[in-house]
Amino acid sequence: MIQESLRRLVSLVTSSLSYMTLWWSSVMSGQTALTIANDVGDASPTSSLMRRRGRSLSSSSTVERLLEHIRSRAWPSVVLHIKAFPEDASHCTSNRSTPLHLACLYKAPYDTMVALLEAAPPQAMAAQDEEGWTPLHVCLLYGYHTEETCLLLIRHATQAGAVATQSQYMGSPLHVGSRHGMSTVSFAALLKADPRTATCPNEGGATPATLLWHNFRKNSEVSDPILHQIHQHVDMANNYGNELQPFTATGIFLDHTSKELIELLDKMELLLHAAAKLKKGGSVNRAASTSWKMVHAAIEYSEVLGLPTEFVQLLILAFFHELREQDEWGRLPLHVALQNPGTWPFIPLLVQQWPEAASCLWNNTLPLHLALMQDVYRAANSPSPMYTPAISCLVSAAPDALSTRHESASPYSRHLNGLYPFMLAAVAKNSTTKASNTDNMTEEVVSTGTIFMILQAAPHLVLYN
Repeated sequence: MIQESLRRLVSLVTSSLSYMTLWWSSVMSGQTALTIANDVGDASPTSSLMRRRGRSLSSSSTVERLLEHIRSRAWPSVVLHIKAFPEDASHCTSNRSTPLHLACLYKAPYDTMVALLEAAPPQAMAAQDEEGWTPLHVCLLYGYHTEETCLLLIRHATQAGAVATQSQYMGSPLHVGSRHGMSTVSFAALLKADPRTATCPNEGGATPATLLWHNFRKNSEVSDPILHQIHQHVDMANNYGNELQPFTATGIFLDHTSKELIELLDKMELLLHAAAKLKKGGSVNRAASTSWKMVHAAIEYSEVLGLPTEFVQLLILAFFHELREQDEWGRLPLHVALQNPGTWPFIPLLVQQWPEAASCLWNNTLPLHLALMQDVYRAANSPSPMYTPAISCLVSAAPDALSTRHESASPYSRHLNGLYPFMLAAVAKNSTTKASNTDNMTEEVVSTGTIFMILQAAPHLVLYN
């Protein structure tokens, strides 16, 4: 009996306090006592009759009141209004935005977002305004009240299937967050919800990796010194093959006290893990995989992620100790770069940083032989623009490879066993000329130039019988 009385007393006090809170906020915004009574659900016959005479007729006014509460950041009033009129949470304005869009715009606190999400239907997080923005897009564009609030919205967007929704201009929520500096925790949550967003370009062709790098470069105080070092090393690497002299660089040492740089590396690594997960069709956890290497992954997934060239060069120079390490397939970063024509521009820098890599076998094949045979297997395509500079660097770093015959047990290259490098280059020339009917003259000049360069470095091979 006493407990029941206490419960009623607490309920009465709570209702009184809620009424007084709404009354005070309404007084401050110029609302009348009748409006207040309608909002809190006054039990008087007059207010009940007004609501029974057609909620549809008065709904626009209640929605406007809710939107005004949000604009004035009267968050307690928003919560009370939603409890009284839960259907207002799913109302769409003339531009197709919802109270959730507006709440995200004005950075509503966690408890307010919870109230709105509980009142709105599950698909409310998938609602797009006239420009294709969902509430999560708005949250990430204009910032959010707390990390907890952002993660709450990501969870609900995931349940609504809207975590990868593309807006008209900016792309998915991951694109927006990459461009406008979302936290690493929220970045990881978005990638976990849908790893495919890591590789998707937006309407302008930018991937999340591109936008992350652009955002990092905006802080010139942090980025300019790093870019200066990168360009110095790349210039030296591009001249390395021409000088035909061994040169070992020591990379660059990053200032790990820079918050912006640490955040960039963390997010880029998350993107690399997402790309690896998509390729392997399962989870990829660095803690569970001792073979995970940043440089290897950056080179292998640079094209699919749209990684900026400067960023891959940054990893090569900053993590140059990984140039000596093998991945789970026994490959060095140089071997990874040689397998894809799109990553050949990184070969001069990789060789410059560790010339000994040019003498390391993979599948019993030297890098120079592997490079020359790559042109055989992509016979229908014209040679990479970096074809000659890459070959030049490999020749400079490993001159003994010029006099080494190709020997491999691989069924894909066994028919080339016994050939010297200049012969492999000749085979590449013949196959490209036969397989392609366009740009034959360019292909022939490139291949002939490669043969001449090899024979010039090892003229004794001309006497081969």
